[in-house]
Amino acid sequence: MVLDSLTILFALAPLSLMVGVVLYLVWLRERAEPGLRLWAFSMMLRVPAFLLLSARGQIADVWSIAVANGVLLIGVGIGIKATRSFGRRTTATAVVFLPAMTWGLIC
Repeated sequence: MVLDSLTILFALAPLSLMVGVVLYLVWLRERAEPGLRLWAFSMMLRVPAFLLLSARGQIADVWSIAVANGVLLIGVGIGIKATRSFGRRTTATAVVFLPAMTWGLIC
């Protein structure tokens, strides 16, 4: 059985959703840790990006390339912010959104 990239992306969507929901439920019990909520939001934000990326060729390229990668970059940026918050470090908002804005300008 050969797994292509589209199948892997399509499989990552429900996995990311499940991980995001579990992280959110853990955060509900431990609200003193804001990184858990940010990680949950980051994982849930990646779900539509994975689905759009896996639909490449069946939907318009602007959605499957430009929008999907922009949303994915924002999700990764929020994940970086969440990871840094576990170490009690601050992260500028520009670090979260600058890669996605750069991607948008390039597209």
